[in-house]
Formats: sequence, structure tokens, C-alpha cells
Amino acid sequence: MNKEQLIKNIESVAATLVATLKRKNADYGSSFSTLYERIGMPYAYGHLAEKLERIWSLMNRDAQVKDESLKDSLYDLAGYAILTLAHAEQKSALESEKTAKNAYFTDDNPARFKVNDFIYRVNDNTNVVWQVKDVTSTYILVGNGENVNLIYPYEQDDWARPVYD
Repeated sequence: MNKEQLIKNIESVAATLVATLKRKNADYGSSFSTLYERIGMPYAYGHLAEKLERIWSLMNRDAQVKDESLKDSLYDLAGYAILTLAHAEQKSALESEKTAKNAYFTDDNPARFKVNDFIYRVNDNTNVVWQVKDVTSTYILVGNGENVNLIYPYEQDDWARPVYD
């Protein structure tokens, strides 16, 4: 295969991947995004590893499931890799922006919690209450008896004090 034909094939595969990702996202919604945001890289790794196992299996025997060829599995692997990269890039850019703008507590962005405050993560359905253990210029240290966590200045909006009746 000559170089020009290889470039055309690469462009064709890339276009097919983009079209497939768009169709699958329309069919499945944002399930990958939702679970990637909740679990992170281990979720993506599971999908990538599953596809690699499928590819290995298809290299050694014919597919028993119609519409599940080696080529399909390679497209799936590439699709999951692209989704993972897109999310990692988005998260990286967002974290860099947040960190650069709000790396420290300041007069304009003071720590909203003080030592011994009880707080919880706003969008966490577990209802775990954390106690503030320390406040520094760059983070708030919280613990819940079993775990500790750091809250950075740009994450304060994710936390609140419980409201008791």
C-alpha cells in the first residue's frame, strides 16, 4: 500500500469512527460520560480491556455472534479510546483552569468552612458527613472517621453545611 492510500484509509477510518460515536451517543445517551465522570479512568480501562480480550479471542477463532467481527471490535476499541481521551482532555483543561484561577484561599475567595465544622458533599447521595480537621491557604482537610479528603478552593461549591430543623 502506498503512502497516499494509507492516508486516505486513515481519514476514512477516522470519519467512520466519528460517525459511529455520534450514532451510538444518540442511541445510548451519555452513559459513558456519566459513568466516566463518576468512576474515572478505571471505568474506561474496563471497557478497553474488555475489547482487547474480545480482539484476542477473535484472532484465535471465528466470531459466533453475527455483527461482532474483529473489525467491529477494533472500531469499538478505538471508539472507547477516543471517548477516554476526550474526557481526559476535558477534565485536564477544566482542572488547569480551576487551579490557575483558584489555587489559594484569598480575600476574594475565602475558605467557607472552619475547623470542627460538619459538612457534606452536595451531590453525594450517601449522606456522609465530614468534619473539618484543618484549613490551610491551599486546602481544607476533612475526615469522616474512616477517610480523609482535601477540598481545594475551586471545589468549595461542591460542599455545604447540613441544615438541621
